Amino acid sequence: MKNPSENIRKRKPDLSPYLFHFTSIEEPIDIMINILSERCLKSNELEYICFTESPLSHSIEQFNYMYSFYPWRNPMYSKFGIGFDRDMLIREYKARPVIYGDLKEYNLLDDSLRWRFEKLDLDEHDYTWLREWRIRGNSFDFSKVSPDDIIVIAPTKIDLAQLVLEKEFDELDFNFEDGTCYPYPIYRLAKVWKCITIEEANTYPNDYKVKEIVDKQQL
Repeated sequence: MKNPSENIRKRKPDLSPYLFHFTSIEEPIDIMINILSERCLKSNELEYICFTESPLSHSIEQFNYMYSFYPWRNPMYSKFGIGFDRDMLIREYKARPVIYGDLKEYNLLDDSLRWRFEKLDLDEHDYTWLREWRIRGNSFDFSKVSPDDIIVIAPTKIDLAQLVLEKEFDELDFNFEDGTCYPYPIYRLAKVWKCITIEEANTYPNDYKVKEIVDKQQL
């Protein structure tokens, strides 16, 4: 049976069919190049990989908040990231929403659930606006995920070109100038990832419209 909540999800601009992972602020494009070449997200400190369900189409306010609220240090993440089909991550990789609560509630949780816990303190530590999801483990290998379920995100089209275009063999040509025949390969740039800029995404009313536009891209 089709999930009945899908009808309302598509009508709510505050929801998304994606879960997003954004890089840190330091050398983000280099980090993204490594992520895409290795087909893997990694964490050096945590036992889980973090994602957000906050819609990309309404992310300008969120980025502006992060960049202005932390003037004394780097924001928590950059405008470079990667998104995955939400339902696919839930079904195939056991993605789960964070459990927000206080220390007493943490102590009530079974050890098998504590990796999902995030402290909630209205005065000092309230990150519920991130709508965080997690996949357990210090790495997420997405080499077997279909490119149709992935979207690459960057601030500008120039940035995206560095991330989603790869040189591939096209045909052989020949050099006859000195009377001999030397074959040499000709390459072309091929798009290997579906993608969108932050600016373009924020021109659409919701992430379901973003997905509709991105799904039309040819790889």
